[in-house]
Amino acid sequence: PFLIVHGDADKAVPMKGSEQFAAALKKVGVEATFVPVKGAGHNGPEFWTDEMMAMYQMFFDKHLHNPAAK
Repeated sequence: PFLIVHGDADKAVPMKGSEQFAAALKKVGVEATFVPVKGAGHNGPEFWTDEMMAMYQMFFDKHLHNPAAK
């Protein structure tokens, strides 16, 4: 699974590339979650808000959690 997070104000890497990447992954059956970050550039505090951290945690818990490991 892929989690693709991209700032909608990114001037370094066009967001269209991330959108196309997510679509191509889905087309071949790969789980892909695309999350645009409003007002964010290529990096910045918008990626590290409590809401974003909770979203990251949920994604990793869903895909990496191994109950047998406990």
